[in-house]
Amino acid sequence: MEGFRSGSERARRKSKRVNFQGKFYRLRDAWMQQQPTQKLGPPILIGALGASRTLRLIGEIGDGWVPAYSSLELFEKRVRIIKEAAVSNGRDPNSIEYTAPILGVMTKEQKTKKKALQAYKSLLLSLAPKYIKRVGLPANVEVDPTYSYQQVIPGDKVVKDSEALAMGIPDELVEKFLVIGGAEDLVEGVDHYRKAGATSILFWDMVAEGLLNSIPVAVKNMRIFRENVASHFNER
Repeated sequence: MEGFRSGSERARRKSKRVNFQGKFYRLRDAWMQQQPTQKLGPPILIGALGASRTLRLIGEIGDGWVPAYSSLELFEKRVRIIKEAAVSNGRDPNSIEYTAPILGVMTKEQKTKKKALQAYKSLLLSLAPKYIKRVGLPANVEVDPTYSYQQVIPGDKVVKDSEALAMGIPDELVEKFLVIGGAEDLVEGVDHYRKAGATSILFWDMVAEGLLNSIPVAVKNMRIFRENVASHFNER
């Protein structure tokens, strides 16, 4: 198709081509074929677990923050870091999108609740070893703060050791990272994150996907969420 383009079009594209010689990737006379539809480009949402340096970067140049997990306490603390960085860089902190990822356990059954808490312990251990070491652990539970999914190569021993450590994490600590109960409990949980600064909610139904892997349950629960939880906030 290049031969059918006008000379000015070919010249324009040639002037915007780039070259790059990296360790793993190399570009030669490369150009981006698909241009952004927005004049200033699409918004840049930055994913970050919670490192202060990355959070400050979001406040400086990011359009939004998307974390992987957060207790209410951690979420509120991290939003505050982003907003302070935005103000120090002359930006309006309210122009940034703050996404709260919520793991919802949509059930009133104690048996299902217990299963969800146990299932999340190993994940929490790999995502927040420093946090769980700092709060809520019994004295006889030892957690290496350097243990995380970013630094550990999975293997039989790692899996076995992590499961043993995870069982020592109190249910009360895990509950801080989950929103558990019926629709009225989810409304209350979502509202806590909203008041902590969340401008959008990323909801994961842990019962339907994480425990049961059931499409019918997912459809049922998402209908409940839409009609009894999301509608509560849409009316505001």
